[in-house]
Amino acid sequence: MAKQGARVVTIEADPLAADRIRRAGLVHGSGRIELIEAALSDKPGEVTFAGLGRSVVGSGKIIADGSAEVVESFLAEISRLNVLPLSLLNHERKERHRFVADEVDVRQVPAVTLDGLCAELGLRDVAILKMDIEGGELLALRGGSRLIDGDFGTPPIVAFEYSALFPTRS
Repeated sequence: MAKQGARVVTIEADPLAADRIRRAGLVHGSGRIELIEAALSDKPGEVTFAGLGRSVVGSGKIIADGSAEVVESFLAEISRLNVLPLSLLNHERKERHRFVADEVDVRQVPAVTLDGLCAELGLRDVAILKMDIEGGELLALRGGSRLIDGDFGTPPIVAFEYSALFPTRS
């Protein structure tokens, strides 16, 4: 889309994923990809983000807090997801990697809302809102009610990932 001259804004909560985006280059053809390093949520501020650090970029999510109990729940969920795709594909090797607390990077990250970003960046007539935020889509949409209602021009087409592999996420 950036190559075609569209304004593209990407929001990334995972510091390692943001670094990969930055290293890949943010200029494409006549367009530029703007990187916002924050989590999308229903209100601005800070949120607790758990990621798997160097082991699995892109498997992080907003969690309630950094307590041992909450982190253990996150680890159990990620470990459970690790084996499900293999069993669905009928692979003979169905070993489950059990992630442990040493592999989790829990940190506070800035949180922004879609409505706040639209106002701050002057975004109007957003064509497509594509989300892949590991179960955080509802929080993001709650923070984008004005965008969805058309307060910033034509409402966007909303696309998001859904998988039955995430039954516990709301």
